[in-house]
Amino acid sequence: MVPTFVRFSSDCSSASAKDACSSGVSLLRSASITAVRFARSARILSIIAAAMGAVGVPQSAHAGRAEWAAAKGMALARKGDCVAATPLLEEAELARHKPSVASALAGCYVALGELLRAAELYRAVAAEEPARSWTVADRRAAEAAKQQAADLDARIPTITLSIAEAYEDLDILINGKSWTDPLEAKQVAPDTQVEIEAQAKDTEVFTIKLVLAEGERKVLELRLNRKNKPKSTKPSGPVRPTTWLGARFRGYLMPKAIVNTVFDSGATLFAPGAGLTLQTAVGDATLVFSAAYANYRVPEMPIKPKNTPDTEYEIVESDLQALFATADILWNRELDNEGRWSARIGLGVGVGWFFYGDLYRTQAYPTKSSGTDPYLYAKCNGPNNPAGSFRYCNQLDSDAEHYAGYTEPSWFAGGKLPRVFPFLAFPIVGLSWTPAPNVGIDLEAAASVSGIMMGLGFRYGL
Repeated sequence: MVPTFVRFSSDCSSASAKDACSSGVSLLRSASITAVRFARSARILSIIAAAMGAVGVPQSAHAGRAEWAAAKGMALARKGDCVAATPLLEEAELARHKPSVASALAGCYVALGELLRAAELYRAVAAEEPARSWTVADRRAAEAAKQQAADLDARIPTITLSIAEAYEDLDILINGKSWTDPLEAKQVAPDTQVEIEAQAKDTEVFTIKLVLAEGERKVLELRLNRKNKPKSTKPSGPVRPTTWLGARFRGYLMPKAIVNTVFDSGATLFAPGAGLTLQTAVGDATLVFSAAYANYRVPEMPIKPKNTPDTEYEIVESDLQALFATADILWNRELDNEGRWSARIGLGVGVGWFFYGDLYRTQAYPTKSSGTDPYLYAKCNGPNNPAGSFRYCNQLDSDAEHYAGYTEPSWFAGGKLPRVFPFLAFPIVGLSWTPAPNVGIDLEAAASVSGIMMGLGFRYGL
């Protein structure tokens, strides 16, 4: 059935309907006011019910009992016996709400240290609209409730969160309950442990326990630790050996431009070589041990120390052969997901030995056909031999005996030939390719004591 005031409100134009419409509007206004008061009373009752649930007080009473409980409770509250007064006031409020009783109950909550419940109850009473049934005590209680709530707010400690950065799906709990608006100050019970727990997407759980004193205003910076993202896993390639046997070509290039930094004339020199290798992994590094051979054969060429007169030219040639024992330490960086290609960098050390051959030096002189071109100079046969070559072919300085068949002595005999010499190559840079799990090809280059080192190696995994 549609309520009468709703039906009359549809048409109030006729004189006969005006009275009905006026009655309907009054009824609607009265119903709205009643609904608001009921909602506010329900809020107060929910506060009291929560408190009673905590202490286990009975929640039902008839009207006579309620009047008696209210009077008795307020009398005890005035005497300061809130332990006895509180359950009676709660019982009376559940049976029939009165602002004076609710305010007395809130005062007992304050006395018992329940500041949060007291403040909430005072605020609920202060928000009520006056009713005809209120007594003078009820009106005074409602008027005083607002200031009493404000006084309690000054005593109740608060926690405010300062969120350091934006987090996705941030969830914050305070004492196990959701903190719906963490940007607003949160009132907490004084001298009571408060536990805050927070977590967001891809963060660790943040937990902190606090105890705040009355009136304390705590600003807590919330900074969550990000979880370590799992490292991206590359597609696993085939398992490769850690020990390899191989062979490689290694040659040493000495460009003429480099030779001419110390000597005049000369030529570009190249010493080819080859060797056997043993390669093994040691942690993140690779060690390559090698026994190798290099051919330092040099055809005849004119040469003299830089910035000396042309009378110092000699024709030099070599049939030297060397053996090397070296060790390279290299670090690899994979260039593809399958690990087939990798870049290398490192250094090499070792020792070399000219085990065969000599370095031949013969004084030289210009011929009529050579002019000033040292590459056309001829070898001296002896001092002033041929005749007229005494400026070039002589016995006046350190090359006095440098004639046909002269060989340069080693370092150990006071000469300039290093029969045993150190090996150093740095930096070694290279590129490796493993077309099959147990087959590797290595390309390398480096600066070394013998010139620009170049290598190409093949290895087989054991």
